[in-house]
Amino acid sequence: MKLNIKEISELENIFGAEKQAVLDLKFNGIEIGENFYDWYLRYFQVGTIDTSSSHFKKWLISFCEVAKWWVNYFEKNQIKAIHVSHSVYIQGLIARIAIYQKIPTFVVS
Repeated sequence: MKLNIKEISELENIFGAEKQAVLDLKFNGIEIGENFYDWYLRYFQVGTIDTSSSHFKKWLISFCEVAKWWVNYFEKNQIKAIHVSHSVYIQGLIARIAIYQKIPTFVVS
């Protein structure tokens, strides 16, 4: 699900910012910065991020599009509970969204 212009413009503060701005990132009130940061480092096997790179920008937008998709999915469906295998990476993103929406969440780590 594509982000709209307002959502992308809100991300503009992250581009070129310090690492802490990424860690503090919220999408629709849901804290997703740590999930993105951990996922990015692991997926691309890098030691840190360069928030001014076009690569970072592309993947941050993509990650937020995934978050938006899951937010909409949970809002449109009657999810009673979820079970995920990790509290980090993309799996942790799903858990954070569910918890934010007060859906019982079981995380096995």
